[in-house]
Amino acid sequence: MHSLLPFDTLPASIELAALMLPGDAVLDQNAAISERWVQDLVLPMVDLPGGRIVRENSDRLERTISTAFSTPYNAMAKLAFPIYPTIDRKVGAAAVALDEARTACAIERFRLVEGRLPKELGELVPMYLSKVPADILSQRPLQYQPAPAGNYKIYSIGWNQFDEGGTISVNRNQTRRDDEYGDWVWLSAPR
Repeated sequence: MHSLLPFDTLPASIELAALMLPGDAVLDQNAAISERWVQDLVLPMVDLPGGRIVRENSDRLERTISTAFSTPYNAMAKLAFPIYPTIDRKVGAAAVALDEARTACAIERFRLVEGRLPKELGELVPMYLSKVPADILSQRPLQYQPAPAGNYKIYSIGWNQFDEGGTISVNRNQTRRDDEYGDWVWLSAPR
């Protein structure tokens, strides 16, 4: 039997089925199931050409995995799948951060030339940006709020898809941003 099977942690029915199967059959079937789930459920969560996150596909992934009946052929694949439902949030947050950084650079270039902040992001087009980046979740332009003190914030509505006016939600330990709640915000440095 394959040495990677942790028999001491498997339910007896799965252990018995694994012993009756030839060689790596259980591992191969788990790999095949895992690959099918990635192709059918994980990859469709991110629409790269459209530049968006497809939330309904994320919900479909979570439903499929939570309701899938455990068998010897998918037990290990199911153990690995808790990481996948958060991939779309992480990809989305990273994509928004890149768009916000690019937009902040354009704002600062505008400020150097014009001596002021733009009133709206549309002022950056076409000299500093080819177009105002779209929020990967709402497909509307990123939000922008200049402040009289010379600083500003750029934000996406975030994973909960509710515009909270640029409010950042932090995790329970108050150590980092909670990407599931609140807006995804870029704050300029105080001036």
